Amino acid sequence: MTILVLGGVPVKDLKKISFAGSYSKDLSVIFKSFITGHYSPFLEELLLKMLPFENDKRLSIYETIDWLKKYSNVSSPLKKPVGNLNKEEKPMALMQSSIAPKTFLSKFKVHIDEEWGNFINAVCDRNEITSLEVRTAMLRINRRNFVLTDEDAFIDNAKLIGWATTISQPSMQALTLQILSEFLMPAKKALDIGTGSGYITACMAEIMGPKGIVYSVDHFPEILQYAGNAIKKNNQYLLDYIRFVEADGREGLAKYAPYDVIHLGGAVEEMPKDIINQLVEGGLIFAPIGGDKQRIFIWEKEKGGNLKMEGMIEVQYGPLMSIEDHLARIKAIG
Repeated sequence: MTILVLGGVPVKDLKKISFAGSYSKDLSVIFKSFITGHYSPFLEELLLKMLPFENDKRLSIYETIDWLKKYSNVSSPLKKPVGNLNKEEKPMALMQSSIAPKTFLSKFKVHIDEEWGNFINAVCDRNEITSLEVRTAMLRINRRNFVLTDEDAFIDNAKLIGWATTISQPSMQALTLQILSEFLMPAKKALDIGTGSGYITACMAEIMGPKGIVYSVDHFPEILQYAGNAIKKNNQYLLDYIRFVEADGREGLAKYAPYDVIHLGGAVEEMPKDIINQLVEGGLIFAPIGGDKQRIFIWEKEKGGNLKMEGMIEVQYGPLMSIEDHLARIKAIG
């Protein structure tokens, strides 16, 4: 049996791969039938590069899966020249043809090295990350570009990046993205409070695609610049749908509200009402809550504005701070 290869690395246990959202059952069947047949090289190209197929528009991960579902029954389109194909056949032919990467698709091609592929697939396997969208995003966005040394990229621990700020461990990032992934649909708006390294911001944008936008907030312009430079190294296209905002995010970002997803990258003692008010109905907030002892909580805003709250795993995040407290911490660390 042919197995899926992500980033040049085989994913050995197909049971650990699934699709988020309402597509899950039908798409898992389609997906597994593809990778056990002669279309597996095509799927690797499609899912890793997330290539567009018309009008120079890139597909988001969710759009790609939707596209795969829609066009999966097109049979052997390359038996005819691409120019003679009908509208239903042409997208599949373009994705399978050798001309695609040489033309408008090259903008979104990224380098995924085997070492990173091995590492992140192992992290996802250990933590039972079932979302293909999350695995694909993390493969495309290499942690090497967001840390200070190559060694830091391959250690499953939080690492300092400067300014008394850390990048979370890969396993925590994967778990975070899996929780968020069902809500990061195309044409949505997300808020990332506490930009840090920019890794979560980048993954959110990768999953949402060009129809969405991520607002990433931090009160240090140097941190925002660090994040932007990290993303630019291998995923510059994401900067078209990320907006970095210099502001105190402890009360959210009312100027661009409401948001479909709000992610807090630092701990708060309790969830600010201003942030809750910036969430749309049907949206999700992810936040570490507590002081010395912390736990991840998620809030879903139901129709009518009712909130459904759920406590999850215990964690240890740095706090969301005022700029004054943050400067004092930097001075204390030296």
